[in-house]
Amino acid sequence: AQLPAYEPDDESGESWARFRAAQANVHATVPNTGMAVLIDSGDKRNLHPPDKKVVGERLARLARALVYGEDIVYSGPVVTDVEYAQDDAVIYFDHAEAGLVAKGGVEGFEIRVHGGDWRRVVPKIDGNQLLVRDPDGEQITGVRYAWANAPTVTLFNQAGLPAAPFSVERSTEASNHVKHAEE
Repeated sequence: AQLPAYEPDDESGESWARFRAAQANVHATVPNTGMAVLIDSGDKRNLHPPDKKVVGERLARLARALVYGEDIVYSGPVVTDVEYAQDDAVIYFDHAEAGLVAKGGVEGFEIRVHGGDWRRVVPKIDGNQLLVRDPDGEQITGVRYAWANAPTVTLFNQAGLPAAPFSVERSTEASNHVKHAEE
């Protein structure tokens, strides 16, 4: 169960985002594991999500799909790849085959440009991809979503499951592709 939204006493405002990324890395690298994203189920003042039914249903989906082999949607969108160009990036997702959905607008996204700080941006949904562009035409070197202790969460799949928070940075290699690289 990935950590829900919560506001601990933290000057950086992102200690839980880094911990969620570590959980996602374990899920991505350790065989026979699953991860229920709970980012939308928390209460920023209470570590334990008050709606236990949501937590149980998401964990049950994982078990039904991964253990019992049922053909059901068991995960929200998860970044698989980012293709960078000069001032734009295309973000590809698994678990969004029927398309991405924005609830309440597309919020919670930031980009980093060459030599700069993170700044907010509003990407465009195109099926199961997100298109991100820097409005100033600068080179994008990173994209992140829901990267805070208690972020605004707006990205879901058609099954109503939330996208996993992520932070991906452009590789220093010659390639313009970056595999799911969490901090």
